[in-house]
Amino acid sequence: MSAVAEKDQVNHLETRRKITKERESALRARASKEASDAATKTRKAPQKRALLLLLEDRFPNYQPVLEMASKAHRLSEIADSRPNDSIAQMDSVNAHEKVAKYVTPQLKAIDLTSGGEQIQFGFQLNLAVVPGKGA
Repeated sequence: MSAVAEKDQVNHLETRRKITKERESALRARASKEASDAATKTRKAPQKRALLLLLEDRFPNYQPVLEMASKAHRLSEIADSRPNDSIAQMDSVNAHEKVAKYVTPQLKAIDLTSGGEQIQFGFQLNLAVVPGKGA
């Protein structure tokens, strides 16, 4: 092997070692930053725990999601007794929507394209027709 080829291989190895060291130091720096960010987040946890203890002291067995579900159910009963009251219907829908955020996965809208044309999908809630009520 010629001296030039050996020198190129040595230079190549040195370059790879340098790049590897740079990557390792970047990974260490990123890991250190993530660790400090995690430590910052856990510093807030005692405040959150203190608030939860105060709530438990003031309102024993308080569960906000259960309370919201209870109110949503009550609003739904009111809306069922007033099928022509659009405000009562919307209040019921909004209350159930708020509870659903905590107990069901959220759906996201996506744009679909086909051959450069955008395809639109729409959904409509018909509150005038309540299944099982006189139909």
